[in-house]
Amino acid sequence: MKALSNATLFDFETFRPDSYLLFDKTIVSHGPMSAFPGADQVTDVGGSWVMPGLVAGHTHLYSTFTRGWAPGIGTGSYDAELDLEAVAFSGRVGALASLKAGVTTLVDYHTSGVIGGSLSALRNTVVDETGLRGIFAFETSDSFDLEACLEENKSFARHPGSRAAGLVGLRAPSTLSDKALDRIARATGSLPLHVHLGETGENEGAVARLEARGLWRPGSIAVYGSPLDADDTQVLSLRGVPLTLTPTANIAHGGLPDLAELHRAGVKMPLGTDGMGFGLGFEVRNLVFSQGRGVLGPQTGLEEAATSLRSTWEFAGEALGCQLGRLEPGYEADFVVVDYQSPTPLNAENALGHWFDGLLESWHPRHIWVAGAQRVTDFKPAVHEAELHREARRVAGALWKRLG
Repeated sequence: MKALSNATLFDFETFRPDSYLLFDKTIVSHGPMSAFPGADQVTDVGGSWVMPGLVAGHTHLYSTFTRGWAPGIGTGSYDAELDLEAVAFSGRVGALASLKAGVTTLVDYHTSGVIGGSLSALRNTVVDETGLRGIFAFETSDSFDLEACLEENKSFARHPGSRAAGLVGLRAPSTLSDKALDRIARATGSLPLHVHLGETGENEGAVARLEARGLWRPGSIAVYGSPLDADDTQVLSLRGVPLTLTPTANIAHGGLPDLAELHRAGVKMPLGTDGMGFGLGFEVRNLVFSQGRGVLGPQTGLEEAATSLRSTWEFAGEALGCQLGRLEPGYEADFVVVDYQSPTPLNAENALGHWFDGLLESWHPRHIWVAGAQRVTDFKPAVHEAELHREARRVAGALWKRLG
């Protein structure tokens, strides 16, 4: 049995200073230090905050090697030039960067020139090597071999391995013919979808086209959704499909959807990055400030952000068949330790404000556990970071060369 001692526990529901947390692969118990029973392995966190590991509700690991690259450097198609080695190293580098940012689960939407085996390559590097949890999908699109895309999604979803799950990736419906959507509906059975609803000007009729074919299945998730009309919102609400917000990308591509309308309709809104970085701090802050600190009133923005995080944990937990996002018995032992010295009074009533205005400002977890295994210790990951990045530069250089 393992334990954290002298911890400040905060999971957006409860705030418990001067506490212990007892765990193995899942959390066993918690309580005040005065009742600490001891454990085989004890990590004294010295009053630091312990919080659930974050979930990136929509990301693109394949974009990892765009850092420093610009389309003007070459003439090729970036996605199409990704081979299995580039896919694997994108997963390694992106997973490590995510982990160091306190993200312990990724919901990844993938596309690459190589289709068969690409999701397994990501699973191997993200989950098996780096130690995260992962939910993976390949973009099904008329731009690729449609049948190959469907087979990759289906074969991975049947055998995702431990701490992993598969969805069927679906490009913006505006880019898919009726014939392609009919084929997707027939071929994928009851598998849930990870749908790019598109950005401004791309969504007219998209939700209805999927609804007509029964594609809004239980366990599905949509992304972007700006703009959506009232009928679209009602379909997502009726089918229980969350709409993942990626605030930085939403703002860059025309703005966030109508959050107040989505809230009134009961549509849950998880949080993702769209591959524009690996941590969620910018996304949380952009979400809050883009809405004037809250669409339901000036003081509600932080609660809305917390609710979005809860929705992300809920979606990922349901997809993976586990409980994520709380520091309670039975929940997965996925958590981060973050140092924080408060300059103002701190209590249960204002802990959320300290998290937003204090911890997020310099978010840098000292220790990180996933499934009870310590993956980062004193800021150092278990993998050899310098060696990984050296090999990644070789792979990225070869990719850029192929691009022209």
